[in-house]
Amino acid sequence: MSYRKASKVSLPGTRKGRFLALAPLSYQRARGAGLLNSPYASGKLLRVAGFDLRRGFHKPVKTYFPAGTVCFIGKDPDLCELIPF
Repeated sequence: MSYRKASKVSLPGTRKGRFLALAPLSYQRARGAGLLNSPYASGKLLRVAGFDLRRGFHKPVKTYFPAGTVCFIGKDPDLCELIPF
């Protein structure tokens, strides 16, 4: 198998108000971009937490929308995890 560099990648540009998450999308970023005020289709939210051994205390829980989440919004939210389709 060999790889070659793509000269130009063209993403769909239909601008019909649908955006697909290619990677997990932070709940905080989605809320900040106003995505929670419009319809969206998503699986179960992912919650990630941990324990800080140095401090001996838990880390805060972070919530993410899974990859494949679809947002229906009229304007481009300008988030790198989302592409229009």
